[in-house]
Amino acid sequence: MNRAQECNMFGQFTVTGNSYSGSFVSFSADNGSLRDYSVGLSKSALFTKVSAEPFGLQSSGTSGAVAQVNGSSGRFMVHNNAASMLHFMKTGQGNVTLNFQLSPGLAATPAGNGSCLRIGAGPEAVLVYSDGEATTKGSLVTIIFAGASGSATVRVSPSTVQGMRLQVQQLMQEGAMGGEMDVVVSGGAHAEDSQGFSHSTNMAVRSAGTGKISLTVKAEYSEGKLFRVGMDRTTAGTGSAGELRVMLDGKAMKKVGAGELARLRTERSGEAACAVEFQNMECNVMAYIPHFSEHVLTIEKVDSQQPSSLPGFEAAAFLLAASACLMAASARRR
Repeated sequence: MNRAQECNMFGQFTVTGNSYSGSFVSFSADNGSLRDYSVGLSKSALFTKVSAEPFGLQSSGTSGAVAQVNGSSGRFMVHNNAASMLHFMKTGQGNVTLNFQLSPGLAATPAGNGSCLRIGAGPEAVLVYSDGEATTKGSLVTIIFAGASGSATVRVSPSTVQGMRLQVQQLMQEGAMGGEMDVVVSGGAHAEDSQGFSHSTNMAVRSAGTGKISLTVKAEYSEGKLFRVGMDRTTAGTGSAGELRVMLDGKAMKKVGAGELARLRTERSGEAACAVEFQNMECNVMAYIPHFSEHVLTIEKVDSQQPSSLPGFEAAAFLLAASACLMAASARRR
C-alpha cells in the first residue's frame, strides 16, 4: 500500500469516530449519509451531503483503499485514490432516490452520452449513472432508481497524474469506459483498487506477481468497452511497452496506437486490442474488450528480441486522437 501511495495511485484511510480521511478524499458518515465530501490533495469541497432514500444503515468500515457505508437498499463505496472516486450501487428492492448536494459555487450540467453529468467551477468531476433518471435543481442532483438495479459513479479529474488516467475522465462522459483498476505488488503480496462503471461490472485480481498480473473482468455490456489497468514499474517488471504482452482469455491482444484504439471503440469493432503507456513511476494499459460475459485479462513481461514498433504513446497524442474519433462519432449520430 505504501508504494501505491508513493505512485499517487491509492492509499489507506484513517478513521476517527465517523470521520474518514485519506490522501485523496475525506468525508464523515452520518446515519448512512456522506457529509463534507472533499477531494484531491488540496481537499477541495465537492459535496456537502450525499444520501440515498430509503437507505436503512446496516454497517460501515474500511478495507484497503475503500470505505464502505452499507444499507438495506444500497451501498456507498468511497475510494481513497487519485480520482477520489465515489460509487453507489442499489442492492435492495423498490425505488431508491440518490441525492447529491453540491458544495457552494458548483454546478452540474448534462454531458456526453445522456447518462452523465459534468460538475465544474471547482473540482472537475463527472457523474455517470446507469438504470436511473437524473434531474438537477440548483445545486441538487437527484437520481431515481426505479428498477431492480442501478448505480452511480463520481470520478474527479486527478491533479497528480497525466496521460491515460486523465483520458479516462473524458471517455467516461462518452460511455466508453467499463472500469479501471490499479495493482501494486510488494514483498510477495499485492494491493489493488478497482471500480466498474455499471451495476453489473466487476474487476478482480486472480493472481499478481512482479512481471505478471491476471484479473477477471465480468460485465453485461452489449457493446465493446475500454478498461484501464495501472501498476507501478516494479510490478510491471519493465519500463518498456515493447516488453509487455497483454492477453485476453489466453490470446495475445493486438497492440495499437492511440488513434487505432479509439477507432475500434467508436466503430464497435469485434477485434480486441490494447495500448500501453509508461509515465513517471507507473505503467497504464488501456484494453478494448469487444464483447462481454466473463474474461481473463493477463499482463506479463516478455523478453523483447527487437525494438517494438509501438513503444507506447504520448499522453497528448492519445487525448487528441481519441477526442477526434469521439467527436466524429458524435457528429455521425446527429
